[in-house]
Amino acid sequence: MHPKKVFPVHDGMLATDRVGGSHAIPKKVLTEHNISFTEMLAGDEAEF
Repeated sequence: MHPKKVFPVHDGMLATDRVGGSHAIPKKVLTEHNISFTEMLAGDEAEF
């Protein structure tokens, strides 16, 4: 797989007290590989 866009799909993303830390590393690493990381919080909607 060679994705151009990714988003979190694990239920852990719904725990708002953990979102910052759990999104920081993927965002940094993926951006370095020209892959966009879309943060999704509870209730968010997006089209890909």
